[in-house]
Amino acid sequence: MARELFRILREEPENYDRSELDSMYEYLYEVFGDCTPQNYLPRSYTIRKWLSQNIPNDFRSEELTYVTDRGDLVRSKLEKMTADALYQLGIPYLYEKKVRVGYHDYLPDFTILDPNTGETVYLEAFGLMDQPDYAKRAIKKIHDYETAGIMNGENLISVFDCAASPFNQTIFREQMRRKFL
Repeated sequence: MARELFRILREEPENYDRSELDSMYEYLYEVFGDCTPQNYLPRSYTIRKWLSQNIPNDFRSEELTYVTDRGDLVRSKLEKMTADALYQLGIPYLYEKKVRVGYHDYLPDFTILDPNTGETVYLEAFGLMDQPDYAKRAIKKIHDYETAGIMNGENLISVFDCAASPFNQTIFREQMRRKFL
């Protein structure tokens, strides 16, 4: 079957409409992906498959009020700026994908697939650091991550915003470029 599809795609693509060709490519991607060791798969295939995960976003969904450049709904301006920078750089991310941290389930703001290594990196955007109770919860969350082996600066990125030190999207974009591209 795959051999026949390769022949059609090579010799007769004009005999098929775009949706039929797309279906053939999708099938070949699945066959290729299912029978190829993970570390030999094309990076684009791995990223596309990873991004296709269906992440239910029903936690306090009424707070999802900001629309990102990619079309996601997020909770804050800081999350929107973060998502837009990741998207513009082509860094694959999922929004609020549940992760088990110790005995707690957390929804990291962003789960990133490092396009170079295939490793998972979590990103938390802490935007209300001027509020003492929020800052305490943020510090506890970072501590919980580190207790579970998710280390800030390694597989956890934390960004902060407060009046004394506002988030700088230009600097963030450059840091993400250096880390992932």
